[in-house]
Amino acid sequence: MYKYSPAVQRPIHYERGRAMIICSAVMMLALALACSRPAENPAATAASNDPDQLLRQMSDALAQAKKLTFKVHRTLDAALVEDSIVAENAEIEISVSRPGKFHAKSDTKDGVRRIFFDGQKLSVYDEMMKLYATVPVSGTIDDAVARIDTEYGFTPPLAEFILSDPYKVLSQHIKSKAYKGKENVAGVECHHLSLSGDVADSELWIGTADLLPRKLVATFKDREGSPKLQADFSNWNLAPTLDDKMFAFVPPKDAENIDMITEEQMKETAAKESAAPESAVPQKSATPVAGKKGT
Repeated sequence: MYKYSPAVQRPIHYERGRAMIICSAVMMLALALACSRPAENPAATAASNDPDQLLRQMSDALAQAKKLTFKVHRTLDAALVEDSIVAENAEIEISVSRPGKFHAKSDTKDGVRRIFFDGQKLSVYDEMMKLYATVPVSGTIDDAVARIDTEYGFTPPLAEFILSDPYKVLSQHIKSKAYKGKENVAGVECHHLSLSGDVADSELWIGTADLLPRKLVATFKDREGSPKLQADFSNWNLAPTLDDKMFAFVPPKDAENIDMITEEQMKETAAKESAAPESAVPQKSATPVAGKKGT
């Protein structure tokens, strides 16, 4: 699942001429450091200052919710978006209906992009470009995330927060944990944890009352200047009323269907461009990685 590092995921691009549909999940994997495998009863040991236990408590609070919604305000230092199409700031909304439905919305200065999964198919839609791509994917949320990661080389924003057993994936990337005390974040008393990894070190704040993530700051040690990602969580609802229709994508009449290209196709395109003379290689904004459906 981890294509670059435990804190970075690659975006997927869809190109039609100079128009591009972008589903950006870059840096969202760092947010997953705040999640781990469920324990039996988080409330029973809520006063624990053990960082691993607190991670398990938080994960349990999320995993036990059959339905949940939350928002994240994500910011990236400029060094993390240089030569990239990823926006520095994004407002992200996630809705989940376990075991097999989710909807992710990312709102940036470049427009709104959405991912829909209804248990049978996964769709990506760019509202500004009026372009969408749909592929058949059946099963649980775990099945969908694994399939699109393996075949298409990307994962949805905040995917690790909604998997059934995130600790199985995350434990191999968190090298050490420390408890830093209690602090106030946006008016909420929180446990402050320090999480270290090979590529990034993270500071995580978990609410003492509800055991939900409130803030994450990840520092990338492998980048010059140690740039940061910050995620501020809000609007948690572990028992929302959700209509199944919100997870099923219905294309607008004025939207155009394009192919979602596989990771293998992207590699082939990159290989052709690297072999071509420099003057013949298209600019990044016009790389032909996908086309109209059927062409």
